[in-house]
Amino acid sequence: MIYGPHPAQRFAHVPQGTVTAIRRWSTLLWTIAVLMSVACGALVVPLGYALPTSYNPVTVVVVGAGVIADFFALLSAIVLVSGRPYVSSGYLNTTQARQARRVMLVMAGGTIFSGGVSIWLMTKMIATSSGFAPRPEVHYTPAILGYLVLPALPIALTIGNVVAGRWLFRPSPSLLRKHSS
Repeated sequence: MIYGPHPAQRFAHVPQGTVTAIRRWSTLLWTIAVLMSVACGALVVPLGYALPTSYNPVTVVVVGAGVIADFFALLSAIVLVSGRPYVSSGYLNTTQARQARRVMLVMAGGTIFSGGVSIWLMTKMIATSSGFAPRPEVHYTPAILGYLVLPALPIALTIGNVVAGRWLFRPSPSLLRKHSS
């Protein structure tokens, strides 16, 4: 909860070409990130329980962490597209843009953590599949390697959103010069 006066809104003048670029790129990147994160989220659950490691109770945590990583990637994409109103009438609201960049960093941290947990636990399940358990030994197959890509994809998408958010919501002087003419 914020007590006291709200921080002053700061604005930076940006040329119309930069305004157009910010709106176009944020919409395009949002579309790609939303489609990819929803597709990954839809595939994580059925494919996770179809793997030869599905007998292991840790599969629930692996699949759950994968879904959470996709959820963070989706939220990161929503923050990216919500930046379109930050630029209007040739001015960028730098206060809101800075807050959006920070939220995207938090979403990236959540995605990296949950996706990393999913990947780490899956590799540990495979490494410990042999031994005293009555279950068969599990090796890295193309299906398991493909499944390991599913939690890695939201990580890549979210890092891409953070980089794009930094590029869009904090335009460099060279980008401003490029669109000022």
